[in-house]
Amino acid sequence: MIMSLLLLVSVAYGRLFVDGPESFNSVFSDQDGEIPVQYANFGHVPYGQTLIAKIVYDESDPTGCHKMKHSMDKEDDEKERVIYLLEHSRSNCSFVQQTRNVEKHGGSMALIIDAYEKEDIMKVTLSDDGTGAGIRIPAMLISKSDG
Repeated sequence: MIMSLLLLVSVAYGRLFVDGPESFNSVFSDQDGEIPVQYANFGHVPYGQTLIAKIVYDESDPTGCHKMKHSMDKEDDEKERVIYLLEHSRSNCSFVQQTRNVEKHGGSMALIIDAYEKEDIMKVTLSDDGTGAGIRIPAMLISKSDG
């Protein structure tokens, strides 16, 4: 099953803000809508930009390490942007492979949920495994609890 919802995500200075939908804002109200993130050291970092996108989470492949079921057509790419929400276990595939799979399937961003509950994501590096050259979309890591 593929879950999706529409969010307005503002990306500025290494922070992620959730601006909607209204019912979703209450989840992060104690954080003023801000979700701490860690950017990858590969791909495009969109500092100061805003992205309005549909969030897609595929329960049948939560890591995005396999062929993704939700795929954008080239014509739809201009109409609707998609952020893929993925889980990372550090044993299935690399951050780079997850991000490349998202880009390959028309995604605008890879939003990756950390595997460990009590880990400080600000101390985790989304490193290039040597194959990250040419990736044109951003990848960000969020904590397991925020995910």
